[in-house]
Amino acid sequence: GAEGLSGLRVLVQGCGDMGREVARASAAAGAEVVVCDREAERARRLAEVLGARVVPADACYEADVDVFSPCAVGGVLTRETAGRLTAFAVCGAANEVLGDEVAERVLVERGIFYVPDFLASAGAVISGLGRRLMGRDPTPLVDRIGETATTVLEAARADGRLPSAVAKRRALARIRRARARG
Repeated sequence: GAEGLSGLRVLVQGCGDMGREVARASAAAGAEVVVCDREAERARRLAEVLGARVVPADACYEADVDVFSPCAVGGVLTRETAGRLTAFAVCGAANEVLGDEVAERVLVERGIFYVPDFLASAGAVISGLGRRLMGRDPTPLVDRIGETATTVLEAARADGRLPSAVAKRRALARIRRARARG
């Protein structure tokens, strides 16, 4: 909405290149940012720059936040860690954040919105392809990712399907339509 992330607490897990950018963008959008990293000093330095709060890496799943944003390594959300989350949403930039097939089902059953990582990271791919390979301004397509994520989450909730299944089905349908057009 127009208020951006104002009033939301966003935990960014991982303070490397991607996590740093997600934390900065979240802060710029008005979020209260919480950071964690296996390298505590790296988290402390980023927190100092952003005026963020640091939580220990082993306590990130229980942190009192609204959005959990995994931006480090894959496989961090397992049946066990998904069951510990206090956030109402998961949206991050790490690849393959689900550590097992059950983790997404746990999130859905707990009422936690899960934006599949390939959808959450689509902006970087679209920007790179649009600018470098096609010579186009990717902004209109990137701006529609939020709308696509909303559509995916609403369809998943309405049908009781997993968000990743809905997103994959939509992506495959778009690919088939594009191939049919030649």
